[in-house]
Amino acid sequence: MQYLWRARPQGLPRAIKYCGRCGRKTEFYCSNSFRVNAQKKTLDVWLIYKCEVCDATWNVELYSRVGAGTLEKGLYEGFLKNDAALAARYALDAAFLAKNGAEADMDALPFEVEGELPAPDTCGAQVVLECAFGARLDRLLKEKLCLSRAAVQRLMETGGIRLAGETQKGIKNLRVKGSVKITLSPAALLAPREAE
Repeated sequence: MQYLWRARPQGLPRAIKYCGRCGRKTEFYCSNSFRVNAQKKTLDVWLIYKCEVCDATWNVELYSRVGAGTLEKGLYEGFLKNDAALAARYALDAAFLAKNGAEADMDALPFEVEGELPAPDTCGAQVVLECAFGARLDRLLKEKLCLSRAAVQRLMETGGIRLAGETQKGIKNLRVKGSVKITLSPAALLAPREAE
């Protein structure tokens, strides 16, 4: 039997970048608001972030000088209505933020992993783990299996947690954006929770 686990963010990551007003790197939070400017037949669209410290705004460019008719209707309406789900789609994209000069703090983002746990005596349980926001695999497994990060990494080193059909190289630092297939040994399902 194959199990499906889905990681769901419980909020949005902070964007870390230089704040001109503070004079140093700070955290910016997503305001869930868009700014749309129309000039003749072209549009400019930004997602608005605010500095945690001084409340300075940072407009992250989404579209520049695009034809008004080229955006799909639902997308354009989402910008106008400040759709929170649409804002989250951009805010959870670390590559998008990096392209705009910021680092997404995915390691501080709270989340939960939904899905059924295999029975502890299951031999070689196959799990498909889906995560759309680029969280570290060891952090996702720590949460789901109720283990310490050190215990998860030991299980990775000893083969108790394996990437299905792939080499183990880089598993300890793997970030999941999309889905991965993993195999869990009974040791991973029976391992006692350890203090960090």
